[in-house]
Amino acid sequence: MANEQQKSSKLKMLVAFLLGGVVVFGVMAYSGGEFFQGRMFLFEKAPAKDAYVKNLDKKLATNPVNQAVDSLYVTRGQLANLLVNSTGMEGDECPDFADVPADYVYASDICTIVANGYLSVYSDGVFRPDSIVNRAEAAKVMHAVYDLSYGCEIPSLYSDDINDEWYTMYVNQIGINEGFVGDTEFGEDFRPADSLTLESANIWIDNLEAL
Repeated sequence: MANEQQKSSKLKMLVAFLLGGVVVFGVMAYSGGEFFQGRMFLFEKAPAKDAYVKNLDKKLATNPVNQAVDSLYVTRGQLANLLVNSTGMEGDECPDFADVPADYVYASDICTIVANGYLSVYSDGVFRPDSIVNRAEAAKVMHAVYDLSYGCEIPSLYSDDINDEWYTMYVNQIGINEGFVGDTEFGEDFRPADSLTLESANIWIDNLEAL
């Protein structure tokens, strides 16, 4: 009787061991093979899709207020800051803006970019520094700031129909100069009406700085 109990106990232990092995193997397989590559990341979750957010303000870091990114999208004030920092442009004259006080974080950058003619005030005398910029608007401004041009007419490089629009030339000429590489490739949708993200803005500027 005792022998039978010992055999039963050993059998239960063997079954438990085998089941445990199956569970561990399943977890390793689910981890995408990381274990077999010598990295014991069995229970580590995949990086969040937006893990890049903590680095998006690399070009905005000169302003302490931007150490924490509170928006994924670029405002008119931030665009001024990005482009002034990128190019080192200077400008002394500054018009009065009803909505840009002297202590506004991007005030000097806004003055500089307006003085150079790359962004302008609205007819009611305001700059709207916190308004989000869309991709077509940003392409137009960057086309001017980086003085891009191409010697002949360029057919549409992107799958969405952006021919015969006010921004067509700017988008295609930046595209042919590889300004959007890493963000939007030829044959993909450019999405001109979409809000410009900080991630895309940094990619575009990095590409254009390298020209």
